[in-house]
Amino acid sequence: YASDRLGAAVNFGYPIDQFSKLEFSFGFNHTTIQLPEKPAVEFVEFIEENGNSYDFIESSVSWNRSTLNRGIFPTRGMRNRLSAKVVLPVISDYNFYKIGFRNDQYFPITDDEEWALHFRGETAYGDGYGGDDGLPFFENYFSGGISSVRGFDSNSLGPLSTPDPEDDDPDNDPLGGNFQIETSLEFIFPFVVVEDNSQVRSLFFIDAGNVFDTTRSVDPELSLDELRVSAGVGFTWLTPIGPLSFSLGKALNTKSGDDKQFFQFLLGQTF
Repeated sequence: YASDRLGAAVNFGYPIDQFSKLEFSFGFNHTTIQLPEKPAVEFVEFIEENGNSYDFIESSVSWNRSTLNRGIFPTRGMRNRLSAKVVLPVISDYNFYKIGFRNDQYFPITDDEEWALHFRGETAYGDGYGGDDGLPFFENYFSGGISSVRGFDSNSLGPLSTPDPEDDDPDNDPLGGNFQIETSLEFIFPFVVVEDNSQVRSLFFIDAGNVFDTTRSVDPELSLDELRVSAGVGFTWLTPIGPLSFSLGKALNTKSGDDKQFFQFLLGQTF
């Protein structure tokens, strides 16, 4: 499907102390959905019940705390983010909310801090309220990819769609879900090819995660057994045009319908 969005928002932040701040946002969003010629059954059912054009009045708040020793390539400290967003009732065409939490912790192993451990944990949940059941499908969470669960194709994990019965070449595309859980452990080590590691970062990683739909009885059902796990190596280089990240990831517990991707790269974001 295609989504066209037009909106405006006011954002402002308030520092609580040296390490923490609150951020607020209030805005308007108009979304129009266009379905392809032979869309998934789930998309058709949602559009038939709710229409394809939506006006949202959105309000959000987040709490951020960071004690990292540096903004890029940290080796020590912690970063937390807790966020919540709600679409306000009466004025909005569909009522839903989202909450999320992410934690990053870095532990230096050696005195020079060139060897370190990085733990990441992230979870997010959303649902409808006031008579609206579940998230709109275009607001779902997705999992898989270089910034999520490496070794699996980008946004490929979780429940799959039901193809149009008249589609001659059916494909079960990922739907996303309203509950996401991810975690990773990275072992950071110096890149031996260069003497100055201030512009590069190399690491071994183990990722785990998936996305679920708790509002419907679909596969995969919410269970730790359904978490996908991968392992591999990653490398980031701070180039003149921005960070360039690569990963070689091996999916360790694939199941039917999973899309693997051994080599992945990303421009503009570090691990």
